[in-house]
Amino acid sequence: MKRFMSGIMIATSIILLTACQSAKSEYVKISDQFFAMDTYITYTIYAPETEVESMQALMVEANALFESIDDLANRFEEVAGVNNIATVNKKAGKEPVVVDEKVIEMVELAKQTEEQSQGAFSVVLGPVSDVWRSYQEGERTGVPSQDELEQLRPLLDSDQLIVDTAENTLYLTQPDMILDLGAIAKGYATEYVANWLEAQGVEHAIVNAGGNVKTIGTHPVNETFRIGLQDPDNLSSVFGSVQIGATSVVTSGDYQRYFEYEGQRYHHLIDPQTLQPARLYRSVSVVTPNSTLADVLSTTLFMMPQHEGETFIQQYYPDVAVLWYDLAGNISMNPQMEELFTLGGE
Repeated sequence: MKRFMSGIMIATSIILLTACQSAKSEYVKISDQFFAMDTYITYTIYAPETEVESMQALMVEANALFESIDDLANRFEEVAGVNNIATVNKKAGKEPVVVDEKVIEMVELAKQTEEQSQGAFSVVLGPVSDVWRSYQEGERTGVPSQDELEQLRPLLDSDQLIVDTAENTLYLTQPDMILDLGAIAKGYATEYVANWLEAQGVEHAIVNAGGNVKTIGTHPVNETFRIGLQDPDNLSSVFGSVQIGATSVVTSGDYQRYFEYEGQRYHHLIDPQTLQPARLYRSVSVVTPNSTLADVLSTTLFMMPQHEGETFIQQYYPDVAVLWYDLAGNISMNPQMEELFTLGGE
């Protein structure tokens, strides 16, 4: 993620592996990297040496799937032959737009999370995000005033985003509203692609989409994968790791996209309630089987004081593991994460 620096590092480097000794079958690590969804997508597949070429071909097809979902979620430009988020935004205040079922699924989860979190998550924050982006990208100098941001609040009412699941349509009822799936699309794509790879016969793999990690099966030798969590103050190292099987790990952090002004860091994770970058944590990491949910929850929890986040998780997602890394460098986690986490880097 940094434009888009990852919040997760994969700690594995075995090239030739012997799976369980009784089976005496050899695996090789097949890895490749592509660019999609404004980030680097890294595939790491463990398979018999005889399947190297077929696995490499699968990676190419998998990346095409990432690109197709990116086309659907793109809010900055329309794509020929596709009704995407840019199309929905263009039609704001005018008419509903028929979209792909994948888009409907993302929006429904987003709206559910907003309701559950009492507004800590939003997919109609686009007008405010665009103002902050104009400063981050150097189009304007300084930072936006609170008055400027508050003037946009009438455009942030998600009740004005109408989802019709029967017709597969989305409708922003007010002109100038902006739907933005940036906090969910990458997780959705990671989940979708990993499930597709598994359906093609991949049994042991990691898909890392700029810090959104989804594992398939188990490590063929070690049984679990060890995924490092990036140190916010030293992006080339990790402060700890999680030992996982087939699941997802996603981190949201203030070091992923940001700019600095007068000694203050202004990152891209905007609190829908204050309209300012959230200032509770350096990062929040989530482990749960579904990568889409992990992506949404890491962003949502980044906005919530820890006691509220703990209550939220206990009420709606009691099996989800969460780690909070606060502004002072203190690490806290719920019992589910304690079972997975090991402190320290390599």
